[in-house]
Amino acid sequence: MFNLSGYQVLPEPTLLFNNLAVDVHPLRGLVKHGPYSQSISFPQSIRPALIAPKGHMTSLLGLLQELASPQVVKDAPNYYPPYPGFQQIFRIPITVPNDELKIEFTSNYTEASPNYGPTLIEEILSVVNSLKRGGPPCSDRLYRFVSLSFPLSGSLL
Repeated sequence: MFNLSGYQVLPEPTLLFNNLAVDVHPLRGLVKHGPYSQSISFPQSIRPALIAPKGHMTSLLGLLQELASPQVVKDAPNYYPPYPGFQQIFRIPITVPNDELKIEFTSNYTEASPNYGPTLIEEILSVVNSLKRGGPPCSDRLYRFVSLSFPLSGSLL
């Protein structure tokens, strides 16, 4: 039998928000004060580019809609404040991407496929590079890849 080494409980770190307001709870701080970067007004909006496996774009669009919409807290309501929606939290709108920014992979990948990892990485990099070459600057685009095993149902909170 062995003894565990000593430990120390650390307090929650103080987080900095807009107008130098502080809070230890990230969501509560955002709801009350807004993001730290709010005063620089950049970016003006979030225009996400969605990259999804073949047949999964509808689920990813649903996730984006859920992120934009108010949510009722189901788990630990005494800890989580109500989520009023992306624009109310971050003080900037998030837009539904146009068809040019909704990209589904041409192949249907599964983890059982030979060369799954390297082939998938090549396709992701190809898509991201085409976005960089083919449109407005990418500085305000949010890239997110949802794997086939990512659970796309349920609530954000």
